Amino acid sequence: MRSRKDSKWRTCLIVEELEEELCTHRQVTNELAMLKALDTQRHALDDMIAGERSRLSSLEVLLNDIESGAVEDQNDLLNELKDTIKKLRYEIDDAKRALRKLDGDVLSFQTQLESNFNQRWGMLCTEHNELSRFGAEISRYACIYTSHVSNLLSYSPMHYFRAPRELMSHDYALANSDGLSNVRRTEQSLVPTDVAEG
Repeated sequence: MRSRKDSKWRTCLIVEELEEELCTHRQVTNELAMLKALDTQRHALDDMIAGERSRLSSLEVLLNDIESGAVEDQNDLLNELKDTIKKLRYEIDDAKRALRKLDGDVLSFQTQLESNFNQRWGMLCTEHNELSRFGAEISRYACIYTSHVSNLLSYSPMHYFRAPRELMSHDYALANSDGLSNVRRTEQSLVPTDVAEG
C-alpha cells in the first residue's frame, strides 16, 4: 500500500465505527472540555515551575559569587538571598507535588472518559493526546473517510474535497494568538456531514 501523498489517485476509507464514535463525542462534550481545562492547568503549572527553577538557578549563581568573593561581601544581602532561595525551593517542591497530583487526576479522568467509547480499544483515532495506530493509518493512507458511502450523496460527483491546513506545533501558538480558530489539526477535523479529509 502506498501513501496517499505518493499516489496520483484519491482514496475514501469507510469506517463504520465512526458514527458511534461521533455520537459518543457529542455525549461527552462537557467532559472533553473539562479534560482540556485540566491539560491547560497542567501546562500552566509546568511553565510556572520552569520559570521558578530558572529564577532559583540565577539566585544560586549570585549566592555562589557572593560566597566566593567575586561580589563584595554584603551580609544583609547574603542572608536575604539565602532566605529567598529557601522559600523558592519550598514553593517549587509544593508546585511539583501539585503537578504530580494533577497528572494523576488527568490520567484517571482520561481513563474514565475513554471508557465511554469502545470497550476494547477506547477512542477510535486517538490514544490519550496522540493519534492511535489506526488514526495514524487513516491519516497516512486515506484522503477522506466517512462512516457510510451514503454520506457522500449530498456532494456533486465533481466535488473536490480539500484537506484542512496541517499545522506544526509552533503554528498552534500563532493560531491561538491570532484568533485562527477555524484552522484545524488534520487528525481532529470532522466535517459535520460525517465526512472527514485525511
